[in-house]
Amino acid sequence: SSPPLLLSASADDEGLLRPYPALVVDVHAEDGLASEELRLAAASGQTNVRPFSAALLVPMLPLMLPSSWHGCELVKLAATPPPEAEAGEAAAAPAVKTVEMAEAAAA
Repeated sequence: SSPPLLLSASADDEGLLRPYPALVVDVHAEDGLASEELRLAAASGQTNVRPFSAALLVPMLPLMLPSSWHGCELVKLAATPPPEAEAGEAAAAPAVKTVEMAEAAAA
């Protein structure tokens, strides 16, 4: 098994990666020596530290998506009204997502 994917992320990427703290090694500080060392390590390609980029999203998806989705060919998300809206309260809350899953077709 390969070592876990570790990311050196810019501060701009922090919001996207916040739910996955185990994947983030560093959020770049403008003047941090440790951040510079991590950037150099990531640039070398000799470690499992990689700078975050859109290209990393594909290998990261299994780490980011719920394990119950692994092996599914289709995951359908459907918005449902928040419970507050059904109870007649203000509907300002975001919609709750429900998931319908289909098993991957056998090859």
